[in-house]
Amino acid sequence: MSRPLRRAVAMVILVMLCGVIAGLCLPARLSAHTRSESYALWEINGAQVHLTLTVPILELDRIPMAAGGDAGAELRTYLATRVGVSAGDDAAVCPVVDGPHSLAASEGYARVDWIFRCDRGEAVTLHFNAFFDLVPAHVGFARIRRDGGAFSERLFTQTDRQATLSDDAATPLARAGWIDFITMGIEHILTGVDHMAFLLGLTLLAVRLRDLALAITGFTLGHSVTLALSVLRIVRPEAQYIEALIGLTIAVVAAEGVVLASRQPAPVAALFALVAAALAGLKLSGGGGLPVLLLGGSGLFAVCYLMLAAGLQRPARLHFAITAIFGLVHGFGFANALVAMKLPADRLAPILVGFNVGVEIGQLVLVGVMLALGALVGNRWRLLSRINIADYGAASLVGLGLFWFVSRGFVSG
Repeated sequence: MSRPLRRAVAMVILVMLCGVIAGLCLPARLSAHTRSESYALWEINGAQVHLTLTVPILELDRIPMAAGGDAGAELRTYLATRVGVSAGDDAAVCPVVDGPHSLAASEGYARVDWIFRCDRGEAVTLHFNAFFDLVPAHVGFARIRRDGGAFSERLFTQTDRQATLSDDAATPLARAGWIDFITMGIEHILTGVDHMAFLLGLTLLAVRLRDLALAITGFTLGHSVTLALSVLRIVRPEAQYIEALIGLTIAVVAAEGVVLASRQPAPVAALFALVAAALAGLKLSGGGGLPVLLLGGSGLFAVCYLMLAAGLQRPARLHFAITAIFGLVHGFGFANALVAMKLPADRLAPILVGFNVGVEIGQLVLVGVMLALGALVGNRWRLLSRINIADYGAASLVGLGLFWFVSRGFVSG
């Protein structure tokens, strides 16, 4: 093994250890997605407007809080001045008659509800100005129903923060359709750091464009299947497990890049086995985290796959199969935003198609940018050859992936 490759393998080992240590020591919230989203359910019955807002816990970290303050109270205070209802041509503010109150929510989320009263029987305007001051790219997904009718969907964005309802104004609220969910899919990829890291790992791994296209095709097929199964509520795995396994897929794909270049899979594979065994030991000793069987299976899979990949001369077909399997995991991650919205059954087909199309567009854009940047850097600085970029980039991704795997799987438990 040449000196550069020995350095790369040593760097993988070092970064893996750093990733594991960081995952054990840093708060799990720091490892979550960087995108900013919220999910609102508005129900208008006569003069009463009932709002239930569900927010990922990550959003609480963005809100400035006093030292030792209660996160739930801080969230209610923040939302109280940024969410509201008005009625009539003069936009008279509808007063709050109950709330806001904190409600029980799924793990990883906070939920708040309150009730407004609009005595006029005129047009009602819903106002949503939350989180845009903290994250301009925030997207508020809303479902709206008036007087027991059909639900309509709406996206609140930085440039579109209100929705007006009247007796004949249901159509404008239904405009959140196919194109909107294509946009949502694109934003999901472009703001999901872990999915971006996985695509970068595939890009570094591919020798030819044809191989890269085949791997991305497998990934697409995989995540399309589980996205549909999850949104249709046929399969609903534990969200914590999925988020942790997404980190492992990144680490495995990145580690394969170094293994293929060095033909020395044993040291890297052994470290994956060691990480899985250590986490299983912590679990058995009373610590939190992923189930022991899942940890054992993950470690065994990583070891077997890396040893197998090192012995293949042309692993393109194997990459198609493995990215399809990894795509199954990422598809459940893609579905989280859609599942949280409790989408109406009669609109699932266009929503799924639109979201998937958006994801594919986002993937193609990202891969194109990555390839262009790699070529530009390699041409500009000869010391940063494609081999060096791939080796050191892969080593960094291994550490990042293991950091996510440990922090999401162990600390979150």
